[in-house]
Amino acid sequence: MRAAQVIAVTFISASVAACAGSGGSTSGGTSSGTGTGSTGNPSSASTNSGSTGVGTTSGTAATSGSAGATSGAGSSTGSPPSVTFAIDMHGGPNRQYHPPSTPTAVSPYVYGFNTFGMITQKPQTKWGILRNGGNGTTDWNWTNDYTNSASDYCFNQQGDGTIAGNVLTTSASADGIPAAQAAGIAYIATVPDVDFVSGPVSNNPYDQNGVQGQYACGPCPASPAACNSSGYGANTCDFALACNQETCAANANFMSNAPRKDAAFCTCAGSGCGGCQIDIDGGVFQDEFVNYLKTNYGAGGGLFFMLDNEPNYWASTHPEVWPTSGGPSCQTGTVTFDDIVSRNIAYASAIKSVWPETKVFGPVVAQDGIFYAGDYSDPHLPTPFLEYYLEQMVDAGVKGGAPLLDSFDIHFYTVASNGPDCLQMPRSFWDPDLGQQYTEPQLWDIYNGYPMDADGFFSQWYPPRVIPRVLGAIDTAYGGSGLTSPGFSISEYNFGCETSIEGGVAEADGLGAFGREGLFASTVFPLQSLAGNYIPPAFDLYRNYDGNGATVGDLAVSATTTDPVNTSVYAFAHGDAAGELELVAINKSSTATTIGASIANAAAFTTAAAYNLVDGNPAVVAAGTDPSLACSEGSCTLGVTLPAISATTIVIR
Repeated sequence: MRAAQVIAVTFISASVAACAGSGGSTSGGTSSGTGTGSTGNPSSASTNSGSTGVGTTSGTAATSGSAGATSGAGSSTGSPPSVTFAIDMHGGPNRQYHPPSTPTAVSPYVYGFNTFGMITQKPQTKWGILRNGGNGTTDWNWTNDYTNSASDYCFNQQGDGTIAGNVLTTSASADGIPAAQAAGIAYIATVPDVDFVSGPVSNNPYDQNGVQGQYACGPCPASPAACNSSGYGANTCDFALACNQETCAANANFMSNAPRKDAAFCTCAGSGCGGCQIDIDGGVFQDEFVNYLKTNYGAGGGLFFMLDNEPNYWASTHPEVWPTSGGPSCQTGTVTFDDIVSRNIAYASAIKSVWPETKVFGPVVAQDGIFYAGDYSDPHLPTPFLEYYLEQMVDAGVKGGAPLLDSFDIHFYTVASNGPDCLQMPRSFWDPDLGQQYTEPQLWDIYNGYPMDADGFFSQWYPPRVIPRVLGAIDTAYGGSGLTSPGFSISEYNFGCETSIEGGVAEADGLGAFGREGLFASTVFPLQSLAGNYIPPAFDLYRNYDGNGATVGDLAVSATTTDPVNTSVYAFAHGDAAGELELVAINKSSTATTIGASIANAAAFTTAAAYNLVDGNPAVVAAGTDPSLACSEGSCTLGVTLPAISATTIVIR
């Protein structure tokens, strides 16, 4: 492998017109309408009123009005500089926690998506990882592919009777393990760790053709009176649930779920099998599931496992398999620290006993579950849940002689509902100065739909700085243990504004920050239709910028901006190709910005090209004008104009 060329770069940029207001826009609007909820339950919506960022003015949020007049990034106009981007190819990425001193590899798993048919929809994009997860996987039965939608939608239960269903589908329109491995994409399958999963019983009121089914319950009603406005559906079929009024008992609709079979594994099902067959009507064992995937797909590589989904919300999202009190949609209950820890240890141990080399992600808690699990009076408080969890996983790993956890995984939604706020939300994951733009109540309102820190979440984490805080907790727990520390992953997140340019620019900014800050993996969870959605093309800026699968480099190098409110810059070198450099430049202001670049110790660069994502077209396209580039005796100058509210990949060769 050739060493990356050592290059020092200084960028000087200027706004064509200054952007007033620390919220990043002169025309930011207030979010007085209905926004997508960010409580960790992507299927429900909540009303988000008044989450206005500091510095915005009331009115309709601007998208990128000036972008229409600019077909793409072009050569510099010569405007006086006001912002400086500095890239130093000698240095490592400018992380907030333990920044490395040298260029550092970016995990390919940062470029991940939850399974929404992305292999088919965008086959040229070099996806790093796909995750099969969400509320539907908590009581998913891998032996017959039955699952229960729980309070997300009227407790409808259905399946197709096949082993692992969509996880193993070969359908061209679904993201399954076979298609992912064929495309070189890693895959995360979810392992339920509740006591019951769905039996082979259907209560779906309509079949796939719209014909009434055997229960014919009718459409799901609105939330019952006196319940919250989350939109959870009532059990309109009066379906016999495994759990009800703080008790759980097996019935014909559900089957027992356990981490270990303690008997010989079966790897065959159906009439063509001889001997040991997977039982589709009896108990379900997750070590047998892991063994099945290892036996049939282990040689393909990149196959990992996630420990359930958002356990801190089980009392409200899954009363069919978790003890609660109150009627459907009005459930109350607790999920303690030890409920999650004990299940994670048991199931992670079972997974590792079958497949030591695979990777395990847990605990998959969402939002304030990071602090409280699902119990605000847990006896282990005031120790935050993440600290207690990591300590217990370390102890279990030391006792077992090997680590059980490969990635500490959470969900963290920062879903905003107006453009200026959406553009700033990626800073929630790293920036200590975010508090200069937003007060605690404003952030709480954006994230959760009400301006109160009801449980003290942000009293402990304000500004959030999610990535450096979690990485620090991991280092504290695992330091001196002799175990390999897990990485940190975020398997569900969303910045909002998906169907406008602000959402695409925010996603591009977030991907750059996730790679720079050292995440092990991240998989976005879209909350809107993918038709006209700006999230998928944001990935192309990194993983398909030319439409033919070209990607930015695998090494992150030092890249800073003097104005992180309105701009971002990320720089990438190639570990196997000297003299290649890509920049991803973010313009969050509502006016075009002219960049001047000074490149020292440069390779013999001769060309520069730009590809950008702008308003009006959810796709990355080549700029109408290439950036200007002039080099002499190891130094270069480069000029480019970034359209208003845009993200641009600059390729220098």
